[in-house]
Amino acid sequence: TYAGLAVASAMEGAAGFGIAVLFSCAAGGQQVIGEVTNLAFLKAFPPELIGAWGAGTGISGVLGGGMYILLSGPLGLPNMVVFCLMLPTALPYWAAFHYLHREATRGKEGASLAKVAGGTLALARVGGDFGPREQLQPSEALVAPATWANIRTAFRCSGLVMFNLVAVYVFERAVFPGLADRETLCSSKEWYATMWTCYCIGVTLSRLSVAIFRIERVWLVTVLQLANVLGWVAEVHSGRIRGALPEEHGL
Repeated sequence: TYAGLAVASAMEGAAGFGIAVLFSCAAGGQQVIGEVTNLAFLKAFPPELIGAWGAGTGISGVLGGGMYILLSGPLGLPNMVVFCLMLPTALPYWAAFHYLHREATRGKEGASLAKVAGGTLALARVGGDFGPREQLQPSEALVAPATWANIRTAFRCSGLVMFNLVAVYVFERAVFPGLADRETLCSSKEWYATMWTCYCIGVTLSRLSVAIFRIERVWLVTVLQLANVLGWVAEVHSGRIRGALPEEHGL
């Protein structure tokens, strides 16, 4: 994906734009698959660990945006070189994922890891009583197949949560990059990366909050995000904040 983006960034015209869109979609799809895979693996761990992982995704965005500003700004590297430099970063990620997966499934102790491994936890009898040692017994229960009946059951049980999660992400993407791009029509690529970095700071704080706050009324988050979108729409059309910046920096 990075190699394709590097080639596309060196091309001009509609062909380069089309290739860039194609590989950008591939990169986004890979990100979604990676997040879903990790969440499915981490769901058996305490919420604090999931919050730490979520914060890590935000921190990576902050570091990524900062590195791009450094490489393309002060160092003056073209996009093709920046994308080529990203190629080796896939190796540490791959190695870290396999390391964690191996360590998590090696001991097979604890209820959380039992869920990850697909087994059930049974206590071993010591002298007729249940001792402190725990042993993992294989589970005969299989993952539910993706049948229409199971899909309907899933939506009936968690459809409202799914709707709110989808709505929040739609509103989030409407703000960035959609409305943020309209707010600064002539912004340089460094400033656009700066806005991405600020966005990732918010992502870090929000995902880290999972380890601290538990919200039962999930729809409140959707309402707040909708209010955020409406505020951005009003600012894009009115330009009050943009026009208040000195020396036309808002443009």
